[in-house]
Amino acid sequence: MSRILALTVRPVEGPDTRYRIIQYMPLLKTAGVEVEHQSLLSSEFYRRQQQKRLTALDVGRYLAAVAQRAFFLLRHCHRYEAIWISRELSPLGPPLLERLLFSRYKGVVVFDFDDAIFEVDHLGGFLHRYLRAFTKYAYIAPRCAAIVCGNEYLAAYFRRFCPNVVIIPACVEHERYAAIERTPAPEGRTRIGWIGTATNQGHVELIRKPIEALAKKHALEFVTVGLPERLHWDIKHLRCLRWSLEEELGFFREFDIGVMPLEDTVYTRGKCAFKIVQYMAAGIPVVASPIGANKEVLEHGVQGLLAETEEEWVRALEALLLDARLRRSMGDEGRKRVRAFYSLEACWPRYADVLRGYCRCCPEQTPEQTLDQTLAGEEGGELEADAAQKAENKAPQRDNNNGS
Repeated sequence: MSRILALTVRPVEGPDTRYRIIQYMPLLKTAGVEVEHQSLLSSEFYRRQQQKRLTALDVGRYLAAVAQRAFFLLRHCHRYEAIWISRELSPLGPPLLERLLFSRYKGVVVFDFDDAIFEVDHLGGFLHRYLRAFTKYAYIAPRCAAIVCGNEYLAAYFRRFCPNVVIIPACVEHERYAAIERTPAPEGRTRIGWIGTATNQGHVELIRKPIEALAKKHALEFVTVGLPERLHWDIKHLRCLRWSLEEELGFFREFDIGVMPLEDTVYTRGKCAFKIVQYMAAGIPVVASPIGANKEVLEHGVQGLLAETEEEWVRALEALLLDARLRRSMGDEGRKRVRAFYSLEACWPRYADVLRGYCRCCPEQTPEQTLDQTLAGEEGGELEADAAQKAENKAPQRDNNNGS
């Protein structure tokens, strides 16, 4: 079995790690490729970062993590047939770890990018704006066997440095999201929902006035997931939920309409419309800003509506607030579009082609055969479990009096 080392900055709780790397690993293993994943940051560090509770002690923890990664690369990188990197090896300072890697490792290196991290995000904090080396990718990209990008905007940038650039959009496991069922809205209120990370809070503020205006006319509730603190908006029904990995899919049960507002900047044009993909996969109609990949993923008037000005946001949201049938039809269309273009089933073969073509470490088995075997294995496991349950039901029952 071939071995690949997958390196990410964020742990499994980070969406780029979870959806651009980890969700592919079971299929790769079935195809004969063992992927070992290592994150730079711990889950606890990432949680404090999202809650904006980092301390001076965390600076020491970060530096220790960077040193540990450098030591690992020095001693062990040669053991792997390929190294698969999400975004970068460390987010701050010059590309010291990347220089170390390329000086010591002579195998295949594949990078994956789902954000325009070569641009300054004005919503980012001091560390992002002043301690990042935004030009380091001109050094990294020419040394890669291949670069995988989440959209054309990112691909156009990296084609300047690397001839082997492949576009694979953000995707989700369609069946998991298709199983989500909406919970009844409290007191008949229609719920407008947003999910994301703390760094994107500034974008939510773009729709404050439209939401506040609509809340005065309609029975609605605004629900946010992932913000570090409660919004202080003039809305009677406002919920701010803390995100957790265990409840990730459950949050979408609380949304009747999903929103993705974005300010138009060189950084946001590189976003991969991942929120939209999640909303659509869960059968939720979407209202989004017409920025970057949002315009590619969302077909205006089919799975949702695009809105740029505050007036357009009011009209789009009001149209969905007033028409439950329209919400259902757009939600159904969203699920169809995700299944066809933005599902793991649709995107997996393309990623397997990258690994087979550039890394030459995948067997001749096709991605379609691998996916069929994976699904068959899951069904076989379910059949075995059913058989075991039936046998247990036929056996004489004993009262253990366990207090349950």
